[in-house]
Amino acid sequence: KVRFTRTKDGNTVYAFSIGWPGETLTLKTVRPRTDAEISLLGYPQQLRWHMDPQRGLRVQLPQALHEPAKRPCQWVYCFRIA
Repeated sequence: KVRFTRTKDGNTVYAFSIGWPGETLTLKTVRPRTDAEISLLGYPQQLRWHMDPQRGLRVQLPQALHEPAKRPCQWVYCFRIA
């Protein structure tokens, strides 16, 4: 389950994943600019991503975060797409 909000100017979208999305977060309804940066709030590095013509936006989550103890929180994960 994912919920969305965006800034008033429309330049930044926040996607809230209820629960850990796994190795990849897939968003079918979001089309970022080609130079967009995607980050996970609470994690210091930018995330790698690509557009899949069939599936939509695919955000690769770092191997280090696959362990629950290393994630920035436990319940809801906020991804910033700008």
